[in-house]
Amino acid sequence: MKINGKKALVVGGSSGIGREFARFFAEQSLDVAIISRNKAKLESAKQFIEKFNRNESKIYALQGDVTSEAFGKVIDETLSSLNGVPDYVVYTAGVAFPRKFAEIPFDNFVQSVNTNYLGFVKTMHHLLQHYTDKKINVIVISSMAALIDTFGYTTYAPTKIALRSFVKGLSYEYKDISFYVVYPIDTLTNQLISENETKPLETFLIDESGGITTPDRIVSYTMSIVAKNGKKNFYEIIPDGRFVYLVSKVFPWVIDLAVNSALGKAQKIRKEGREREVLNKMIERYRKKFEEYERKRNKT
Repeated sequence: MKINGKKALVVGGSSGIGREFARFFAEQSLDVAIISRNKAKLESAKQFIEKFNRNESKIYALQGDVTSEAFGKVIDETLSSLNGVPDYVVYTAGVAFPRKFAEIPFDNFVQSVNTNYLGFVKTMHHLLQHYTDKKINVIVISSMAALIDTFGYTTYAPTKIALRSFVKGLSYEYKDISFYVVYPIDTLTNQLISENETKPLETFLIDESGGITTPDRIVSYTMSIVAKNGKKNFYEIIPDGRFVYLVSKVFPWVIDLAVNSALGKAQKIRKEGREREVLNKMIERYRKKFEEYERKRNKT
């Protein structure tokens, strides 16, 4: 797929969906800057992306934390490296702390808001100070959890809903910018594997019916929509799970029924004393799928 553009910025580009976007852009001969707070992951991601850099594009890896007051300086440094505002801006930075509400430390809510929502607000606020009516594409990774209410994600889902509202508002103000809000289902990333360690049994059982996808699937589907870019400047993208989403809108009681069924199943498993056993099996199944996916991507 050939895309028109010369530069791309991926915030949260050191792993998962962000790294896959950066790989895609490098493969399409764009100069790419990735920003992440973890220096070791940044270097590893840069090496991975360079394998797909067949036309001597420039790959920049900049360390920065979206929750830090100094993050604006990182954006300045990035724009200087890219020699201007990029043609593509992708925001994938995010954290999740799946637990039952009463078990969640309040700081986790603050972290979620600062990273998942305000981090993007900060990115755009600073970036738009340098904006000069150039046609650019802004891609924001939300979540299916923003569209379909679920169990155990009270720190996460509201921040992903907020992203949609914020982006829609920006789309009215900046008509030369095309905005894309993407709603992935569970995706095989380091983040998902980390979430599984604290995810309640009920959430696992509910997620089973939603399916699972991969970062490359998210990126390829999203960029196929971006390539078409019609007359609108605001798009909502659901790469997978569209049927479940439609059911939730037309027949919301079906979703309630499925959730309540999962809650009943979880209660039964606990009464049988099998909660830890079931959780360990599910955690291991996801881990094996993730490791298999990573092996395939690293061999590509």
